[in-house]
Amino acid sequence: MSDANMKLWDQVWQTDPAQTKRCNQRGGFTAIGAQYQIREATKIWGPYGKTWGVRDCEYVEIRNGEVLEEVALEATFWYPAGEFQIATDIAYKAGNDTRKKLLTDLTTKSLSKLGFNSDVFEGKFDDNKYVNERRKQIAAVPPGMTTGNKIPQPKPKGNGQKLPPSTTAAQYLARMAELTKMLSDSEQEVKSGDRDSCRRLRRLRLDGWGDEISAEDTAILNGEADEVLSLYEARLAGIPASDETAPDAATD
Repeated sequence: MSDANMKLWDQVWQTDPAQTKRCNQRGGFTAIGAQYQIREATKIWGPYGKTWGVRDCEYVEIRNGEVLEEVALEATFWYPAGEFQIATDIAYKAGNDTRKKLLTDLTTKSLSKLGFNSDVFEGKFDDNKYVNERRKQIAAVPPGMTTGNKIPQPKPKGNGQKLPPSTTAAQYLARMAELTKMLSDSEQEVKSGDRDSCRRLRRLRLDGWGDEISAEDTAILNGEADEVLSLYEARLAGIPASDETAPDAATD
């Protein structure tokens, strides 16, 4: 499947557990905060009603004889990349904000067609392990960054790597795991006396990510690398600065 086809889906499919509520009606389900969904869509497309929304709303009464049993809503959902028809219905109850609830439900269903909060609709929120992992992921994302949205780009410093503009929080967390593994691998290589590993670790920690990303992420890296730093500093003390082109050799 083309990455272009999945671009929006991959950006919005994961849900913040703090924006959900477990309901015990109809056998139990996870409800998603409607205002949260509108906020997430607005971040991507712009204001509701200007660049996306619901139009051509037609409310249909479903009766059993003289008794009004259900009300349905048929409408068109539109957004920058297109539009589609969609419908929903609920049981009628006087004074129950039927029209408001129908519009909210229809908006939720429309957004779900585009991938919004797909993890909820796929049933992943029925798994406590998944929900707890999502909480940990969100807690690890620095302030100002949200899952499923683009990460603000820091100014590059030194020889540090810069996150590409399309990097999402999920990709960012994966990069953090990659960095942690690099530190772990370097630690083992430094212990064995590999000088290139010493230099790579020095660049990674002193010239790159340690100062370029956020204080929260620096703390994550520092927590993994304290022991490694003391090892490589000791190794580098015995490697002259002009010895950059010397062949690899273990040092005692």
